[in-house]
Amino acid sequence: MEDKKTSKVEFPLDVFVDTQIFVSENFNFNEKSKLGLLKEQVKKGTINFLTSKIIVEESKKHINNNIERKINEINKLFNSREIAILRNSEYNEYFKNLNPEEMVKEAVNQFQNYLDEVEVKYLDLDSIELRKVIDDYFNGRKPFGDGKKKHEFPDAFNISMLMNFKRDNKPIYVISGDQDFEDIEGVVLYKNIGKLLSDINTNQRIVQKALEYINNIDNEIIDEEIERQFFDNEQYIEVDGYEYSRKGIIGGYEYDEIELQRVKLINILNLDVIDYNYKEHTVKVIIKCLVEFEFDCTFFDEENSIWDSVDKEYFTKEYGLIKENHNKEIELIVNLDFDDEKDSFYPEFFVENIIVDTLQKFSQRTLNEKGRQIINYSDSIYENYCPDCGGGLSYINDGGNGFCNRCAPNH
Repeated sequence: MEDKKTSKVEFPLDVFVDTQIFVSENFNFNEKSKLGLLKEQVKKGTINFLTSKIIVEESKKHINNNIERKINEINKLFNSREIAILRNSEYNEYFKNLNPEEMVKEAVNQFQNYLDEVEVKYLDLDSIELRKVIDDYFNGRKPFGDGKKKHEFPDAFNISMLMNFKRDNKPIYVISGDQDFEDIEGVVLYKNIGKLLSDINTNQRIVQKALEYINNIDNEIIDEEIERQFFDNEQYIEVDGYEYSRKGIIGGYEYDEIELQRVKLINILNLDVIDYNYKEHTVKVIIKCLVEFEFDCTFFDEENSIWDSVDKEYFTKEYGLIKENHNKEIELIVNLDFDDEKDSFYPEFFVENIIVDTLQKFSQRTLNEKGRQIINYSDSIYENYCPDCGGGLSYINDGGNGFCNRCAPNH
């Protein structure tokens, strides 16, 4: 498991990357990303990158489903009647429908290029011991368990190939958040890329000093940077207002607008050094934080809106407000420069920049004890009515120019 340090083993390490890791890293192959840093370790000769055709095909399926879904959502927004007036303006070129097939093809090509660049070694599909896998299934052994979960067959096939690839007493390092790889003899499991990269670097004195430096940084500096970057990148945040059970959606709302109100660092959970370059005098430290978020979310209140059966449209539209409060673990990378010319034992460190992972999605799973608080505009005392839509105006939804906040941008 993760308490085994890579400094005690022989390099290069045989590293197998699970599909879940590619997905959790959003298939980000940028050189500064964790997958990019993993590629650098391949170039340095520190690791051999292992995968299987199963992992590749699973990953391509994720790419295909995610991009098709999102591009279709974007095209739907482009074709919404609320912004149709802009089609005959200088902005017309922005409203061309995107081709999901072309974009899926481009994304899959980027994935394949990454595999080529890391000189990936494919596990042998013919080495799968099918009889043993089936026996493990019927006897409830890992990865199937007592429930004999059929969807675990891909993991079982991967494990079988890994065991047959294993050479002598040399362990295989699996990066996966999936517990199916736990407690398997000969497998050292890492739940994320950062932890493996950290263990590769921990035997360096500079790395230890860098961690000490980060530990002594005032949390207020980190808190301010997290807050600034989330507000600057608010448009990339997703908040899912639906409530789910095993059967699907059981309640909640689809939000029209999301407005971030508050971001607050609760505490720092973990530090890992994921890259160290003595020649360039740089160190990259990944920090995992627990952060609290507060959002104002508006939704179309169909029950309190008035439908015009003649014109086949709403005569008045009412909107509700929901306050959502979430706690979520967030990662940020601190890029450090260091100077050890004056004192090689106590180098001086400088923060070059801090990169916060602001591409986040919030749902009922991340709600904290404050949860969701619903406020309906229809319950407000109206001071006036919007000249455009006829909806009630109050201090809550006043757009500031005599129209409601939905119609105000048109004037």
